[in-house]
This record gives sequence, C-alpha cells and structure tokens, in this order.
Amino acid sequence: MNTDHIISDIFRATRRETLQYAFWRIESAVVIAIAIVMTGLSLLNIFFLPAMWWMWLLFGIIGEAALIYTGMQDKKLMAKLASKLFYERLSPNQMQTPQLKQAMIAALDFHRSVFGMVSGGQVTTIGEIAIDMDQWVVHVFRIIGHLDQVITTPTVLPPLPETTIKSHLNRHSTVEAYATAVSDISKEVTTLSSKEAAKLQYVHNTVTQAKTHIDSTLSQVHQIYTQLGQGMHRGQERNFVTHIRQTMTEQFVLLERSNRTLEVLLPLQATPNS
Repeated sequence: MNTDHIISDIFRATRRETLQYAFWRIESAVVIAIAIVMTGLSLLNIFFLPAMWWMWLLFGIIGEAALIYTGMQDKKLMAKLASKLFYERLSPNQMQTPQLKQAMIAALDFHRSVFGMVSGGQVTTIGEIAIDMDQWVVHVFRIIGHLDQVITTPTVLPPLPETTIKSHLNRHSTVEAYATAVSDISKEVTTLSSKEAAKLQYVHNTVTQAKTHIDSTLSQVHQIYTQLGQGMHRGQERNFVTHIRQTMTEQFVLLERSNRTLEVLLPLQATPNS
C-alpha cells in the first residue's frame, strides 16, 4: 500500500466515523424518540393534537436527515476525527525495534508541532505546508515500518545454522546493532556460498542506508520547524514556502527510493505497514 492509499484510507475512515457520530449523537436520539413516541400515540388515537401518524414519521426522517447532513458538513468535527484516526493509523507501537519506535515518535511530534503552528495562526501564510507534512510523515511511517520488518523477519537472510541465529540474531534494539550482526555473520560463517554472502552484504547496506535516510529526513524537518518558528520577513513568504516545499519533495523522493529497496527484501505478503 503506497502513501496515497494510506491517506485515502484515513479519509474514508473519517467519513465513516463522522457519519456514525452524526447518527448516534444525542440530538439524533431525541428526534428519533420523539418521532417514535408521537407516531405511536397517533396510531392509538390518544394524542390530543390533530396530526396523522405519518406526519410524525416524516418529521423523524426529515429531522434525522438534517442532523446527519449538518454533521457531515461540520469541518471542525471532521478535522478532529481525522487527526485522531491519522495518529492511530501511524502509531509507533506497531514497531518492534525500540530505536525505530522512537524515530516514529519524533516524526509524529514534528507533524503535530507544525500543524499546531498553522492552526494556531503562527504561520497563516503557509497552510499548504501542512499537506506536505501529511505526506512526509506517512513516507517516514512506511520506511520505518519496512525497516522494522526487515530486522525482525529471519527469512530476509539466507538459511543459517541455528547456533548462528541464536548468537547473532536475537532481537536488536538498534538498526546499527542488526547491521553489525549481519556483517559479523558474513565474516564468521565459512559455509556461505558467494550468492549467500552477497545477500548478507546487500541486507547490511540496505538497512544502513535506510537508517541514514531516516536520520537525514528527521534532521531536515527539524530545520524546517526551526525556520517556521523563527518566522519570515514580510514579502518573502512565497519564496520561503517554495523553498520548504522543494525540500519536502526531495525528501519524498529519497524516502520512496529507500522504501522500494527495503520492499525487495521482504517476503511477498500483505503487511500492515506497507
């Protein structure tokens, strides 16, 4: 699943949550209750107002439809639900490697901070950067998720002796420790074929490069956040925004390229972080 699909899934989930909220909120319950009670009383001919039962039923239908419509048009509600679902979908708790979990937490913190500045009015002229931040943090989620899967999936490596797996491939807390273990295996296991040795070297290089890209993109966005906090000179807003958006686009390309390299290593199966 690519970046656009993840964001589309979150958008659809937001629409569903908004519809459910609009249908089940207390105002809806009141309208439905009134319609049911009044329709029943009219059918029993014990209600004192001269109204036909179908009028109360129609009142309930129209009233509920109006409440659902207004609920679906509530932009503040949709933004609140979208934010909740966004952070749930990109939860760092999906990562098994502590270092990568912390990296994902840092990425989400930057995302929240930039959105806070935009929504708080500190950066009123660059709201479009918020869209790039959505894309960026999803890219980071994908590369961190794939890297975490590579590290925790034994079948990524060639078949190895059980003793080697136990001594070198216990769960690692950092990417660097995993890369070192892979490098040690290639040096110590003398029964490896040239193809298997090449595979180990490829895994080592791929995870090391992916970690470098993650560190680089977090550093770049930290600089962007710092620039936003410092503000910009009057009349230079457009150039400032253009520069930041170009930087973000470069990060998208870098992260996606690294993502595809990681995907080559993973087994052919559907994964929650893809």
